[in-house]
Parts: sequence; structure tokens; C-alpha cells
Amino acid sequence: VIIVTWCHRDLEPGETELTRKEQRLLGLINRAYYLPAWCSTRDYEKLLARSGFTEIRRADWTREIAPFWGAVIGTALTPKGFVGLLRAGATTIRGALVMPLMQRGYNRGTIKFALVTARMPRRGPALAAAMVGRGPARGSEPGAQG
Repeated sequence: VIIVTWCHRDLEPGETELTRKEQRLLGLINRAYYLPAWCSTRDYEKLLARSGFTEIRRADWTREIAPFWGAVIGTALTPKGFVGLLRAGATTIRGALVMPLMQRGYNRGTIKFALVTARMPRRGPALAAAMVGRGPARGSEPGAQG
């Protein structure tokens, strides 16, 4: 299994949740992009381990993709990009207006771009179906904080 996704930072020892400022930032992004609750890379690792996956590995690709947001914002600010946004409609414009918030989240360390890999257990197909909502999920809560 390969998971490549935006995550919030891992909580530090003693923390039980993100700061109010971080939660507010992620909430603004969620509303614009229609995202579910954020979770950390550690949350994905825990979910995979509880589900019987093995050889769980992670990598933080935040630094490698950080230039992406500046490039996207720069493209949107060109005449061609601006016309494209207008043609795409309100939802796309709303998403474009939130791009600086994504960039702020990366710059502050709140948002991470994570890669998590794991080996599926023998009961893999049934488990994979359960994890994507095609079967009975057993104790998985991908939006959990932690």
C-alpha cells in the first residue's frame, strides 16, 4: 500500500491536539477544498499497524513539494491563469484563493506532505475494501488526531 497525502504535523509528546491557530488554519482550508478532518502521518502509521500491515515506512516530502504552491499561485496570477480561473467557476476560484493558506501551513510546519508505505497482510483484499468503505471497517478512523 502506498499513501501520498497532505497531513498535519505529528503531535509532540504531551500534546493532545493541534494549537487553536493550527486548527483554524486547517478548518479554513477544509471549507475551501471540501476536505475531511486532517490527520498526521503517525495516525496513518497507527491505523496501518492496527490493521495488520507490516513493514510500515514513512517519508516527509514537504520540502520537496514546497515550491509547488508558489508555482501554482504564480501561474494563477498570469493573464492566462486568471482567465482560466474565471472560466472554471466559483469552486475553482475559491480553491485558488486558499492556496496561500496551504503555503502558510507548509511554511509554519503545520501541513506536511507525507508518503507512507506498508505491506498488506494475507487477508489484504478484504481489508483493503474495508479501509476504502466497501466493506465493514474494523476500528479504523483515518481522521483521528494523534
